[in-house]
Amino acid sequence: MKLRGDALELIAGSHVLGTTSLRVRRRFERMMARDPVVRSAHDRWQQRLQALGGWVPLVRPDPRTLPALLARIQGGGRGWLSLRTQAFPRALAAALLGACLALGGVLYQLRQQPVLTAHMEDAQGQGLWSFAAPADGSRLEVTVLRQGLIPADRAFELWALPDGGKAVSLGLMPPAQGAVLRLTEVQARALRASTRIAITLEPPGGSPTGVATGPILHVAPLNRRS
Repeated sequence: MKLRGDALELIAGSHVLGTTSLRVRRRFERMMARDPVVRSAHDRWQQRLQALGGWVPLVRPDPRTLPALLARIQGGGRGWLSLRTQAFPRALAAALLGACLALGGVLYQLRQQPVLTAHMEDAQGQGLWSFAAPADGSRLEVTVLRQGLIPADRAFELWALPDGGKAVSLGLMPPAQGAVLRLTEVQARALRASTRIAITLEPPGGSPTGVATGPILHVAPLNRRS
């Protein structure tokens, strides 16, 4: 049985986050070794979450939090948190607790920060690229969902389409691997003001005029979510 669709995306994302059980993790890693579709899904999630992590500011937890939790764990109470009854190494427990606190802080910050997203598909509904940006539009993560889309002698240029304004180039699309495009303030402002993005076919190096010179190949709505 092959893992596909929403189930594949859910497990691949959970594997990258490290929230799967040991049994599921080992089974998923065996599937990755023999199934390129599963391996590709894992790589997409790894690239996506690594880029998102770059937008999250470091947050120092309240210094009272960890000592208070360790005091409760090491206090000999009943239940699975009792290190004495479970004979669980305290150093390992502290490390795991610290990792959980760090992950919780990251997830909280990601949930609090609005994200701009877009997804481009072909005429058959198959994914081509996905895009994600922080609310300020300072950078744009491009995830390549299908290889070999850009001709060797041409370039695909990405444009923000601000409502009521002219298109602003956001840069060239990566040919094979995903990338994070660092945007200038002009580009970021255009992205924030846009409800759509588009890709045009351009000569190598992109449009020589600052405006689109080739045909529009793909257009996608730009979504805002919290």
